[in-house]
Amino acid sequence: MAWYERASDNFNRADENPLSKGGMWTNVTSLSPFKIQNNVAVVATANSQSVSYYSGYAFGNNQYSEVYLSATTYPTGPSVRCGATSAYILTANRSGTRLCKVYKYVSVVWTALGSNYGSSLSATAGTLRLEVSGNVLKVIDGAVTLGSFVDNTLASG
Repeated sequence: MAWYERASDNFNRADENPLSKGGMWTNVTSLSPFKIQNNVAVVATANSQSVSYYSGYAFGNNQYSEVYLSATTYPTGPSVRCGATSAYILTANRSGTRLCKVYKYVSVVWTALGSNYGSSLSATAGTLRLEVSGNVLKVIDGAVTLGSFVDNTLASG
């Protein structure tokens, strides 16, 4: 599939809390935002569920999000079809007991989707990607597709 729209942020600017870039980033209601600290996006509140999304553009319904995930033990990852109270969220960590799981978050309710791809997740730092096209979500680690599954809940965002 060809992807035509792109938004990117290298976070190379002064520290800000919460992550905003002049209102271009928004957090999902009831979840903690991210902040910029030393040119890196990090959770604003330790040990909290955090999702911030780029709201400075109205993306099409087929979309992907990717993050560079180091060999960290703190679960983090990309999200797609984010809105004020909903998102598909990929949570992963590469160290210790590896985790790679997609969740649907709708109005403060978390629902696990698909399989736990942790055993297939590389222990080496690299790009982790969550795609959604129609109702099919796909998890990709580097160039390796870890799995895909169907969910019809969030059609846009």
